[in-house]
Amino acid sequence: NNNNNNNNNNNSKYNYQTCPNTNENYNINKVLNYLDEHKANIQDRILQSSSSRNTNDAEPSKEFLYDDFREALEWMAKEGVEKQSDNGDKFLFYMGPNNCNKDGWHIGLANVAAFLAQSMTMSIHDDACDELNWEIIDAPPGVDLGNADE
Repeated sequence: NNNNNNNNNNNSKYNYQTCPNTNENYNINKVLNYLDEHKANIQDRILQSSSSRNTNDAEPSKEFLYDDFREALEWMAKEGVEKQSDNGDKFLFYMGPNNCNKDGWHIGLANVAAFLAQSMTMSIHDDACDELNWEIIDAPPGVDLGNADE
């Protein structure tokens, strides 16, 4: 039996085979602990808003706070939201594979970083809770159409 072609090869740097003895919340807890250890940096460098896109006058966001982010992230990773189906499937925030090397949480951390990067460009920078609409709509005064479809 040639172990070089076997997916269960333990010498592989990335062994993403699901490990039956791994706690299902292992990755979630590792990611959340890492984020908690870096809470000050996240607050001081990521959860910052600016009053103008043309200046670097960053200040702490009033809308996006670390504790709220962490609570929502944990809930989405563990509980999630139900899909529109009859089988009870849920959308969960992906925190990486539960592999036997116990390093799948790094993928979960990268997923959180990507989420925060997208959030910084779309919401946090402007302290906006609503989606930003960059389209110019020719509507009568007092009529807010946003991105409404006809």
